[in-house]
Amino acid sequence: MNAPELALQHQRLDQRATLLRGQIERLRAQLAADPVAEALEGQVTETQADRRGVELRLREREREAEGRRSRLRGRERDLMSGRVRNPTELMKLNEEVEHLRSALRGEDDATLELMEQ
Repeated sequence: MNAPELALQHQRLDQRATLLRGQIERLRAQLAADPVAEALEGQVTETQADRRGVELRLREREREAEGRRSRLRGRERDLMSGRVRNPTELMKLNEEVEHLRSALRGEDDATLELMEQ
């Protein structure tokens, strides 16, 4: 191709690009005025806000569960260490360990439900 042919092709491509930009602007204006598109954008915004709320609650639950897990590990260590020799204290400590285990199971179930959301 020589220079005049390239210039002509460039001019045609430039005109086509201008035409396409105009079509894009018209379509954007139609979408902006479309009530269905506005409703869908609102739903997307609400869904994203709900998702952020669920993620926040999930992080809070995970923090609480981790605190209980560390407490449970400490109590289990105390129970198995042999330092506590009083049978009454051992029973109380064992009950506390069982209570923490059941609470953790409940926390895990609640966390799974949040993850499903």
